[in-house]
Amino acid sequence: SPELQPKLQLVHDMVKKALDIMPMIPVSLRKQIRFEFPYYKQANFRIVAYIHNLLQMLEYCPNMIYDVLELLLENLLRIDVNVTREQIEQSEEVEDDDEDDEVMKLPVAETLDMCMEKLFEYFRVKLADDSTAVDKSDQQVMLQVIFHYFDEHILKTYTKHIHFVMFYIASVRRSFLTDFLAYLWTKITDRNQSTTVRQTAIGYLSSFLARAKFLPQELLKNYLELLSVWAQDYIRSCDFTKNKNPKAHIVFYAICQAIFYVVAFRSRDLTRSDHNLQFLLQLDLWPIVKHPLNPLNVCLPAIATIFDNVTAKYQILFCHTIIVANASKRLTTVYANDQHRPEEVVESVFPFDPYMLKKSGRRIQPLYIEYQGNEDDFEVNSPRGSQKRTRNESVS
Repeated sequence: SPELQPKLQLVHDMVKKALDIMPMIPVSLRKQIRFEFPYYKQANFRIVAYIHNLLQMLEYCPNMIYDVLELLLENLLRIDVNVTREQIEQSEEVEDDDEDDEVMKLPVAETLDMCMEKLFEYFRVKLADDSTAVDKSDQQVMLQVIFHYFDEHILKTYTKHIHFVMFYIASVRRSFLTDFLAYLWTKITDRNQSTTVRQTAIGYLSSFLARAKFLPQELLKNYLELLSVWAQDYIRSCDFTKNKNPKAHIVFYAICQAIFYVVAFRSRDLTRSDHNLQFLLQLDLWPIVKHPLNPLNVCLPAIATIFDNVTAKYQILFCHTIIVANASKRLTTVYANDQHRPEEVVESVFPFDPYMLKKSGRRIQPLYIEYQGNEDDFEVNSPRGSQKRTRNESVS
């Protein structure tokens, strides 16, 4: 509040003077700011004010960038995992005569929204390509912290909103965009990574390619080509007759689904000119589609259907016969005494599904591609357990 600002400024002035006099102060300060961080269920103004003052402290104590940003991401991640999409949707459906369209009705979601808005604004000022608000070396430290925290924690956690910091920073900083995509591709192709991490990275890549309005078309095509080449190399080198269990080929199936998903979702851009249609032909997807591993049978049926509709319309591929045959044979199959439908073998993780927070969502909306076909086309199963995705969560 305006009344508190002068008092808070006095505190900042005192901390700044203490830092000038006693260089070892940051050691105890690091412990104290972590200890004092408000519990996520406290009043949102306390949490937002705390974040505001931590960011203000960086103006005169930039050597604490690593500690402060990691602390912020850690606590926002904690809030994010403690609120589900279903809770947000159910709370927003409740009618309220005094309703404010800018306020999330679920208190925890409102807290997260305000914090994300604060973080997005900070990154816009400090990390944009034309930013002069921070030293270049400090920018690099900030980016390293964000990448490190994403790699160590966010990538391995089922989050709904906090990972959009990567999406937003990529929109304001071109080098971050290319670095983020290259990072995901490295994860995907690294055989030393677990299958789960590789699958999740594939989901992030395909979801980003499908949703990012600011993505240059040459990058979209470049990664579609990389995905296609990887899949073609896989079927050439893999002796699938030795192991026909779909679980043994999960990364292959996830990459195939990523190709089908991106082509289906970005079909308007990818079919807009003869040059683009020629690009789709040059991807040479038919050997992948017709291969005995049968990726169309394992990916989500909705994605397979839309992919078939798009490619058949422009005479690129004709997959309908394969899809009909798959549908007729889609019976329960037993693998190692567990029952699975084929489409359940590949977890369908699309992290950049619609952003649900209102205030911070105003920054995402202009950067974001909404699917322009049938809104139920991409209804899919939730990536963790048996929860179903709702319409807002689907790629619609």
